Amino acid sequence: MKFFFLLLFLFVSVGFSQDVERDIQMIRQEYGNIESSFNNFEKKTVSIMNQSTEGGEATAYIKSNRIKKVNTILLGETGKDVFVFYYKDDSLFFVLSTRHHYNVPIYWDAKTAEEYEVDEVFDESKTKIEENRYYFKDNEIIKWLGNDEKPIRTTPEVYEKEAQILVELSNELKQEITEY
Repeated sequence: MKFFFLLLFLFVSVGFSQDVERDIQMIRQEYGNIESSFNNFEKKTVSIMNQSTEGGEATAYIKSNRIKKVNTILLGETGKDVFVFYYKDDSLFFVLSTRHHYNVPIYWDAKTAEEYEVDEVFDESKTKIEENRYYFKDNEIIKWLGNDEKPIRTTPEVYEKEAQILVELSNELKQEITEY
């Protein structure tokens, strides 16, 4: 009996894994379609002031009145976040996120460093970059890759929270772009 349940578990796991990989292939294909033709889309750029301390900008690429891609830069004093959202039939299917961590705040010059008795000034070449790739299906993350495209393995709760944050940001940006 234990053998039967073990076999059943293995078949279900393999089937689920194959479904996810099939979804990933479809996502990559749609991503490629958008990337190869987004220069032909209508372009709309808006200032984003309510998402970060230093503001930002979102550029939407629109085809047939549907947003297909949104490039977003959110600026902060200690770094910047770059998000690229991809949509099919108004549904989010992929997010590329790049976080730039500055060595010190952008306003940290020699005078400020001296005031605080710190040896470091802002130096963009010391910026650390963290990249994440999120593959979505039905507003849920089905695959999450971190730096060097290594899978992020964590709890389902963390996946859910990350998906919620990204979907909410995506929806807010789409709304700002639409209302502009």
